[in-house]
Amino acid sequence: DHILRKYIFNGYQRIEFRALLVGLKEYSPEGKLVAQHDERSFASSFEKVYDKLKLEHPTLTVGFIFFGLKCLSDEENEAILRKVCNLNWKLTVGIDFVQAEDPYGSLEKYDKIADKVLGDYPDQWLKKCYHAGDTRDHLNHNIEIALKGGSARIGHGLNITQHIEILPLCSGVCFELCPVSNVITASSARLDLRLSTAPILLGLGVPVSINPDDPGKFGY
Repeated sequence: DHILRKYIFNGYQRIEFRALLVGLKEYSPEGKLVAQHDERSFASSFEKVYDKLKLEHPTLTVGFIFFGLKCLSDEENEAILRKVCNLNWKLTVGIDFVQAEDPYGSLEKYDKIADKVLGDYPDQWLKKCYHAGDTRDHLNHNIEIALKGGSARIGHGLNITQHIEILPLCSGVCFELCPVSNVITASSARLDLRLSTAPILLGLGVPVSINPDDPGKFGY
């Protein structure tokens, strides 16, 4: 409740959470684990809070993009995405793979996992919403892989200006820019949006959103 209210207070009307799909753990006041609930319990608990807030703020909408972790095996990530699809939750809008790009290399193998799983659940229409281009490395081609793989979003996309040949592929794809976290992680030294990729993308008619990214992790 308090997390949603924080964003509402700051003027947000659409909130999308990126999350790892897990169950809920219930602890006693002394810190002992007393019960463990599955993923459907998480979804049900969230919906109760969300439905209550919508009575006060009817324009508020919320969605979830669930992700796999690049540090996991292909089999583990496939199991995570299948769990997301089996949940078949109305608030799920997409899938992603997260963690730093440079250490984990090409997005290609993760996209193949997504294609394999999404192909088995065609009725759900889940979107790929990939982190890509969160790097200064001009040899990183993850944005191109994401675009050709059908990603509806590009998270960060910092090195798009190093690959101007793929700008025509960006039409209708929203770039989720995260200037504060990019400075904190040293992906970029530019907090001023006037010096970021935003003016270039907007000038070409490419949709852009400005996002907080990891406020819980970084404490802002």
